[in-house]
Amino acid sequence: MTEEKENIIKEVCKELNTTQTELGRQLDVSASTINTWASGKILT
Repeated sequence: MTEEKENIIKEVCKELNTTQTELGRQLDVSASTINTWASGKILT
């Protein structure tokens, strides 16, 4: 599941032609938050 979450973040960035840092700006969250999401380290 972690790999799947990481792939979602990568796919979103690819589709939007953006970086994880820029995605964070667009979502008003830090780059480290995006990185945490991408690595699957979020608590549910």
